[in-house]
Amino acid sequence: MALDRNEDYVLIDTVDVPEGIGFKMTQGLMVGTKKKLFVMPIKTFGSYLVVSTTSRFKLDGQSPRKAIKGLLNALDITVDKLETTLTNALSDSKTPRVFAIDSLERFRIGKSFMKMTLVQPKGGKLVKINVRGKQAKQELASFYGQ
Repeated sequence: MALDRNEDYVLIDTVDVPEGIGFKMTQGLMVGTKKKLFVMPIKTFGSYLVVSTTSRFKLDGQSPRKAIKGLLNALDITVDKLETTLTNALSDSKTPRVFAIDSLERFRIGKSFMKMTLVQPKGGKLVKINVRGKQAKQELASFYGQ
């Protein structure tokens, strides 16, 4: 049986995550379940002094957006299978991209213009996530009861 959006999971189509020293930004999408929050990178770009870099990501040989939507629309998908698949896909990342909701020291969803969503694992660094779009912010806040 397929999962229900905004009941079993929340999908945010476009997020930006500022990272590191200099100007480095990851553009991606975010998938959340009641237990975990996943930031799936699509493209990372940045510059430091005179060096500029851009990296594009793939998931199972296709764009992350297409792969995630295919996964969410699969008839045999469960929340546990979704969490396991995304955790495994992001396990090689040097940047934190999987957050267990119950082990967060700080979790605040920015619902208004220019407010970022803040995620901080216990004993970890604060991660700022710019959720694009008023409706997306409202969906995220509603899903997590904020």
